[in-house]
Amino acid sequence: MSEPAGDDAAHLIAEVGHAYLRARRYRAIVEQCEEWLGRAMDVGARLRAQGRTPSGGPAPDRAALEELRGLVSGFAAAVGRVRGSDAYQRAAAAWDARRFDAVAALAPAVFADVTLHPTRGVLHVSVDVAGGRGSAEHFASPAAVAERVVALVRGGIPAADPPPEIGADEILRAVLLEEDAEACGSPVTIAVAAADVLLPTFRADASGLVLVYAERLSAAATVRLASETADEWWAIRPDAYATFSRELSGALRALGVERIERA
Repeated sequence: MSEPAGDDAAHLIAEVGHAYLRARRYRAIVEQCEEWLGRAMDVGARLRAQGRTPSGGPAPDRAALEELRGLVSGFAAAVGRVRGSDAYQRAAAAWDARRFDAVAALAPAVFADVTLHPTRGVLHVSVDVAGGRGSAEHFASPAAVAERVVALVRGGIPAADPPPEIGADEILRAVLLEEDAEACGSPVTIAVAAADVLLPTFRADASGLVLVYAERLSAAATVRLASETADEWWAIRPDAYATFSRELSGALRALGVERIERA
């Protein structure tokens, strides 16, 4: 009985890609991950070439499929070794004990492409203004956005969920911030003075994101409302954003938020 190599190969190549992304975040195995990814790409090229044979469908190549399966298992085993290492275990124990300063001290040894990045100025996190799943509206109402803002200002900015591809994982999590408000992609952001962040700040070299290893970041915050937005929906309705911004300011003040800045 022949093996359905075409479907299996596509599935396995996708699995290798996901496994690579999970594993390459760890400093101890990042070079090995790049080597294994190169092997997977070679196997994929070989399978694609076989799929163009004159006989029609993809030619079964059980050896290639087994190599892909081996790579998926290899990535998983490598992650397991990292998570069983002394540095990771100490960081995980510190996380459980909410000793986030200790987590920060160990993070550069655990994660690749993460460097200590003492920050000045202001850090930003975006506020979601989308209408949400099932909503008939493109954007949420000003009242709904105001409630989201209050949750962040009073409850703290939570660690990213899901975690970023670089710099954190499901156990050692991080709050993600931008140094440039424009990079947030939302006209409504929470701005925190870097001087008010009491934990160390790190930079994910590939993305430029600022990371703070904590469940939540609590600090004095200002709500920043952009004076204009490049969003296409609002761009064709020039008065709509101005109305939204004005009503949002009113809704925030009604909820007791006074630190509002227009930029």
